[in-house]
Amino acid sequence: MTEEPQWTVLVVDDHESTRETVAEALRAHNARAEKASTAAEALSLFTSTDLDLVIMDMRLPDGNGLELMDEFIRRSPQVPIVLITGHGSEDIAVDAIRRGAHDYIPKPLGLHRLRAVVEGALRTRRLHLENLALHRQVDARMAFGRIIGESPKILEVKEIIRQMAPTSAT
Repeated sequence: MTEEPQWTVLVVDDHESTRETVAEALRAHNARAEKASTAAEALSLFTSTDLDLVIMDMRLPDGNGLELMDEFIRRSPQVPIVLITGHGSEDIAVDAIRRGAHDYIPKPLGLHRLRAVVEGALRTRRLHLENLALHRQVDARMAFGRIIGESPKILEVKEIIRQMAPTSAT
């Protein structure tokens, strides 16, 4: 019996062979690939599918991969994006990372490198989801209405909690 895929990954490339190579590598990570060959198709899948990762080419027949990546990040900044291209340079890679890409892989794709990058990106996604779940648990447990008391010290504690709640603690 085959295990149900744990992750859903959008693979965007105008070359079918690249989409299939990436999809095959994803199976090793218990991931299912949603495949698109154009920016329009990718945007449609991105908005209609609960995704854990996007792996996309920078050159698409109907759009620029960096611009599409910017749109994906605007819509769902928590979904890691890995860019692939056969027409890149170090400057493009640096620009992509600065704009929010999780990583950048030049073509031809090496399976070892691809698997390592996918593993890292899915680890990042898993940590984000775990962090989100923990925040929800803490929020549920620390609802201000559950703190009983109106003494000056309790009111001071409530005020400190209100001030600290929106900050990120690391």
